[in-house]
Amino acid sequence: MATRDMSIGEVRRLLGKKTQQLAELRAQRKNLAGQVKQMDRQIGQLAGGRKVMRRGRVAKPARKVAKLAKRTAADGPSLKQLILQALAKAPGALTIADVIEAVTKAGYTSISGDFRGLVNAALVEMDEVGRVARGKYALKKSDSSAPGKGRAARPKTKKKTGKRKARKAKAKRAK
Repeated sequence: MATRDMSIGEVRRLLGKKTQQLAELRAQRKNLAGQVKQMDRQIGQLAGGRKVMRRGRVAKPARKVAKLAKRTAADGPSLKQLILQALAKAPGALTIADVIEAVTKAGYTSISGDFRGLVNAALVEMDEVGRVARGKYALKKSDSSAPGKGRAARPKTKKKTGKRKARKAKAKRAK
């Protein structure tokens, strides 16, 4: 029977049934959620106090991750120092992948999900490093007599003035 053919009373009864079914399903869902929570607690106790995430995965304790991050930062040279060492040892320019390989071989460990992004950001930030070509980096040649923070001075170029342009145009027309 289509809802168009129903009377208002029949539509109200149908709406009441649907509302009751919805309430029953919500109560059933709440009961099942409580059971799942209880199972998670039991699994956590059996897993040695670890919290259980959805889909059955067991979460790593947060303190281990923090301890790893502290240990990485405290032990040995910083990422930027290792990048400088890698670029100094290299005969030419290095790609980001080459830098990552050299840094990890030197013993640097990271828990970052985007370690490549960190290395890239470090390369861009460092004044001692210059981009040679697309995706290739090398140490800048420093000139001790140059002004600034150890950067090589860029030669100044003269701006073309209006008079110079006019002379060139006049010479071009004369030819």
